[in-house]
Amino acid sequence: KKWQFNEDKIPLKENSKLQKQLKENPPDIITLSLYMWNVDLLLENAKWIKKKFPNCVIIAGGPNAENNRNFFQKHTYIDYVIIGPGAEIFRRIVDAKFNNTPLKEVDGVSYWNGNEVVINAPVPRHQDPFILNYINNFRDEVLELLDYYSKKYFKVIFTTMYVQGCPYSCSFCEQGTKIWTKIHKRNIQHVYDEIDLLANYDNLTIEFADANFGIVPEYEDILDYICQKTNGKNLKLEKDLAMAKNNTDFTFKLLDKMAKYNLIDSPNASGYITLQDINQEVLKINGRPWSKENEKIKRFQSYTKDETYKSSMVEMIIGMPGQSYKSLSNSLQQLMKLNLVTNYVPYLYLVLPNTWLTSENNTVYFKSAKTSIRNHFNDNDGRLIEGSYYPNTITTRTHLIETKDITSKEITSTFYYWTFINHSYGFLNWLQVFLIFLKNHHDVPMEKFMEKFTETFHPNNWHNLPDNIKQDLESWHKWFIGEDQFFQRKDNTNKYFLVPQSISKYRFHSNYEEFETVLQNILESLMGQNCVHLQPLLKWQKAKITRFDSKTHTNTIISYNY
Repeated sequence: KKWQFNEDKIPLKENSKLQKQLKENPPDIITLSLYMWNVDLLLENAKWIKKKFPNCVIIAGGPNAENNRNFFQKHTYIDYVIIGPGAEIFRRIVDAKFNNTPLKEVDGVSYWNGNEVVINAPVPRHQDPFILNYINNFRDEVLELLDYYSKKYFKVIFTTMYVQGCPYSCSFCEQGTKIWTKIHKRNIQHVYDEIDLLANYDNLTIEFADANFGIVPEYEDILDYICQKTNGKNLKLEKDLAMAKNNTDFTFKLLDKMAKYNLIDSPNASGYITLQDINQEVLKINGRPWSKENEKIKRFQSYTKDETYKSSMVEMIIGMPGQSYKSLSNSLQQLMKLNLVTNYVPYLYLVLPNTWLTSENNTVYFKSAKTSIRNHFNDNDGRLIEGSYYPNTITTRTHLIETKDITSKEITSTFYYWTFINHSYGFLNWLQVFLIFLKNHHDVPMEKFMEKFTETFHPNNWHNLPDNIKQDLESWHKWFIGEDQFFQRKDNTNKYFLVPQSISKYRFHSNYEEFETVLQNILESLMGQNCVHLQPLLKWQKAKITRFDSKTHTNTIISYNY
């Protein structure tokens, strides 16, 4: 028998090449690894396959697979669903298929019997010897893929895992369910075997998909082994390792080691702290433990201040149950006080299946909507350009758009101004000049400025904002609630679509005068219109801004600095 792996993003109904391959080698089993970014495409493909090959067994797994009545009745072409770790379960399905024994008797599968969902007994984690040992179990196949990809691409990421599962139950994570709450360690020798093989390639990066990298002491042994094999030269770690809830001292010990041995695959190796929100009550509502965050913040401040890891990242989520427009404003103010505002775009809260928020027992009110984003990369002007590698493809997300505490327009405003603050304050240090001036010369604290600033961007005041900013917010809201499938704003040339995640950054650089108008109105209300230093200060700060439309705008050095 022959197995094939497909990574083609062109829908199967439009993909004549893949159709030909399937007809030449009719599939016995098709498996779908469903994630939020591919679920629509893969389910559409599965529907086509079932129509053309009705005897093919189609199995859905991955974080976005569901084993409830609605899922099976909506997707009648799905035969079985695997929830949670699926490697060993899939092996048993393949054995059953080719031994002509009933697939419905395989432990770990769920299926629709015509009246109800049947959920078989789970496979105990200790019975999963097959888990992620592909280097040894399929060495020839892995070598073939590694050789092919390493020649075809400048950089190849090898995804692996040492620990499966997570002891926490966060509402915003697909691992925040009872399926994953017990952690399971692989045989560490299998990880070493992977490193031995990968060290033979010059353009490979290891990405650990572990929910909590560093949650057990053996992670230090793994880092030491990588250093021993490659000395940080040809084998790197993908950055953004998830270490949010681990022991503070051990977390920073690992960060120090990765920085010392140059193991992070980035010219700007990043310090990374995951807070989600700085409000303990909000985190409690969402099942996220407050795990000595104050210690982490204090330690992280020293790293960001000294730029030990160069550009830093602070992960926050906007739209979580329990958040309000005011609480988010307060959280941003706290980050500013702690010098933890970075040029890192916050996440929007994703509504994921199999979490307590989407369970039948959930009592938290919320609304959600599906959004789509064109395949893109950002050019130097912060615009969205359709990528040439996978043209005309889209990514979908299901976002929480409303709770009892926050409206969709309030989330829209918060994301827009938060991204602007992160860029202008946390990256450019542009906004600090005004805040220092307010404090030193007018005794106006940062909190007063932020109160006025967030009030200005409140949905009730959109009508008072300059035209482009107002249109940005209105278009963003239509996209966010699903009224528009895609974000419809284009750049000032009317040629390129803009990126919803960075729209306020683009507007700041391309239509600076509008942001300056907003800022001037706020400053005058706080310091009085007769402040003789305001106009020179605005002029100086304007001269420092890189303008995206270089044909129209140029920068000139002027002789004074406020």
